[in-house]
Order: sequence, then C-alpha cells, then structure tokens
Amino acid sequence: MVGLDGTESRLEFPDRTVKKKITIRFDGIYENSEVWLNGHFLGKRPYGYIWFSYDLSPYLKFGNDRNVLAVRVDHSRTPIRVGTVVRDISGRLACSYEQDVC
Repeated sequence: MVGLDGTESRLEFPDRTVKKKITIRFDGIYENSEVWLNGHFLGKRPYGYIWFSYDLSPYLKFGNDRNVLAVRVDHSRTPIRVGTVVRDISGRLACSYEQDVC
C-alpha cells in the first residue's frame, strides 16, 4: 500500500544514564521520515538510502518514566511501495560512553 506508515516504541533508561549522550541510528527509512521523542520533533529525512542518527539526550526521561519514540514515513509519492525500512533500524541505541546500558 502506498501512503503513510508510522510506528511508536517505548523506551526506558536507568537513572545512571542521566548525564550521558544517547543517540539513535537508523540505517535507512524510505522515504520522507519524521522522528519525534516525547513529542519533540527530532528531524526529517527526505531520502532513505543512507543512514542517519539523532541525539535523544535533551528530551529523554529517566528512571521509571517511559519515553515514546515515534517515526512517521510518507511514501505517498512513490508509485509502488518498495518497503519502508530499507535496512535494519538500529534497535540498539548508541551510547557515547563505555558502559553498555542501552
């Protein structure tokens, strides 16, 4: 089906990650993706055949609070649906520190 797709993920981060920079990487989403975290717009990518990432740190909730990561994809201008995710979404969040808490 050609048109709009979307997904939401719920994420939790322990209190010990409060001062850490946490990013998420997408290996490719086709096409016109928009990403939000907890209602904050992180960015838009018009094309899908390249990886991209966003810094989640400014908008994260910690401890028992859950974060909502929302992704919207508009492939309505594509004559045939070739698939929304062209490569794996990095379900693992990239952490810029030594400990593996993500």
